[in-house]
Amino acid sequence: MFRSLTQSTQLHQLCFSSVFIVCLCVASPSQRATSDNDRMQRHYENFPYPYWGDPESEEDVKRLTAPDGLLLDDSPLLHVNHFIYGGELLNQRRPSESNPLRILIAGGGTGLDTLLYARDLESEGIPGYVTHIDISNTSVTQARAWALAVGLAHRINFVLSSLENFAIKHASDGLPLYDIINCAGVLMILENPQKGLDLLRQILRPDGGLEVMVYGRHGRTGVYDMQDALKYALPGDKGMTDRQRVKGLRKLLFTDKGKSALPSTNTLINNAAFKTLLPAATDIDLMDFLLVARDRAYSVVEFDEYVRSAGLRIVSFAVSAQYEPNYTVFQTAESRRSLAARRVLQRPALEQFHFAELMTSRPIKHEAYLAHPDAKTGAAYVPRSVVWQQRRDSRKWRRTMTPTVMPSSGMSFTDVQVKQGMRVAALRQGADDYISLKRPKQIYSIPLSPLHFAFLEAAFPGNATVEEIIRTVRAEVNHQHQNQEPLSNREVADQFFDWLRKMESNLAVFCLKLGS
Repeated sequence: MFRSLTQSTQLHQLCFSSVFIVCLCVASPSQRATSDNDRMQRHYENFPYPYWGDPESEEDVKRLTAPDGLLLDDSPLLHVNHFIYGGELLNQRRPSESNPLRILIAGGGTGLDTLLYARDLESEGIPGYVTHIDISNTSVTQARAWALAVGLAHRINFVLSSLENFAIKHASDGLPLYDIINCAGVLMILENPQKGLDLLRQILRPDGGLEVMVYGRHGRTGVYDMQDALKYALPGDKGMTDRQRVKGLRKLLFTDKGKSALPSTNTLINNAAFKTLLPAATDIDLMDFLLVARDRAYSVVEFDEYVRSAGLRIVSFAVSAQYEPNYTVFQTAESRRSLAARRVLQRPALEQFHFAELMTSRPIKHEAYLAHPDAKTGAAYVPRSVVWQQRRDSRKWRRTMTPTVMPSSGMSFTDVQVKQGMRVAALRQGADDYISLKRPKQIYSIPLSPLHFAFLEAAFPGNATVEEIIRTVRAEVNHQHQNQEPLSNREVADQFFDWLRKMESNLAVFCLKLGS
C-alpha cells in the first residue's frame, strides 16, 4: 500500500548524488497521504466537529430537546422517505423486529444526525437502529454521551472506525446491507473520495438510499486561496500544535477589536457567504474550515460525474431551488422571457444547474439523495419536473399520498391571503409569479401561483390526500366566486402539482403514503 522513498538499487546506481539527495527530500504521494491522515486524526480528536453543546449540561440538554430545539427541528427520515422511497418507505420495506430498518451514519462526528434518525425511529415506533461510526474517539465519546442524555442510546450502535475500514469489514463479513446511509461532510476529506463512495454503495441495499453532503466548488470562492496561503504561514507539519495554529489564524484574520484584518481585496471576505460567518466562528469552526489537512469541492457537473463513477445516481438535490435558473438568475417575469433565459432553459437540467452556480457563486455545499441506477433511466439524473409529471398522471398516487408541511419551513398564511389569492385565481388574473417565496439569507426566489395560500391551508392539517386537496380548493374557489367561470379540476391540479414541486425544492412540503 505504501511506496518507499528508496527505489530499486539499479535506479539509484544511475542517479547523480545531487539528484539522489533531492529524491530523499521529496515525500512520495503515499507518505504525504499518511502525514495528512495523521493530521486528520489529530484534528478531530482535538477539535471534534461540530460542537453544539455539552451533554453534561442540563441547560444544553433542555435547549436541544425544546420544541424549537435542534432535536425536534427536522426529520431526516421523512426526507429520505420522500426522495428515495416516494413516500412509501414503510409500505415497501415493512421493517420488523426480525428485519429492522438499518441506518448508517458514516462519519457521524459528535452525533447530531445520529440522534435525529434515532429520534425518528423512536417517535414513530419503527423497528430499527442507527450505527454511528467515526474515526475520532473524542467525537464518538461525545455522541454516546448525548445519546444517553436524551434517552436514545438503546437505538444506536457506536463504532470507532474509519469509513473505509468499516465498509470493507462489513462487506467481507457478509452482514446485512443498510437501508439508509448518511454521509455528510466526510467524503470530500477522505484520501480517496471515489473509493469511499464506492465502498458505501457496496453496503447499501438495492432499494436503499444515500444522503450525502460535499462542498460546492463555486460557493467556496476564496476558501482554497486562504488554505494555500496558510500552508506558508501556519503549516501543520512544522512542529506547531493545532491550537497554536488556530490562535495564529485568529491574529491573521481579525484585529484586536474583532474587525477583519485581511486585505480588502481578499477573495474570502468578499464572498458574502462567509463574510458574516467568520467573525462568529469558533476555534472548532476555523480548524475545520481553513486549517483542515485536506478537502476538495465539486461543481454540480463534477458531483454528478463523481456519483455516476461510483455506480450510483442522483435522485434529487435537497434544496434544489438554489440550482434553478428561474429562481436564482431570472427572477422577474421579464427576465424569464429573455433570449438568455430561453437558451439556458433548453439545455439539460444539470447544465442549467451549472449555469446557475456559475452565475451566483453558490451553493457552498451540495446536499443530495443518491440511489442505485434505475432500471429504465440508468444512472442519468431525471429532473424533478419529470418525476412530478409522472405523479400528476398517476390516479393511484393522487389518491393515496398526503402532503406534509414541515414546521421548520416557516410557512404561514392568513384568511385574507387565502381569500385574495382565490379571487385572483377565479378571475384568472394571476400567473405563476403572483407571490414570490424567499427565505432569509437565500439567493433564490420561488414564483408561486395565487392559490399558494389556499393549498397551504388545505395541506396544513396533514391528513388530506393530494386528490382531496385539489377537490377542496376547487370547490371553495368556485363557491366563493359563483359569478365567474368555474375553475376546472385540471386547472387546479396543474397549479397544485406545480406548487408541490416548488415546495419540495425548498424542503417545505413532503408527501407520505396515507397511513405511513
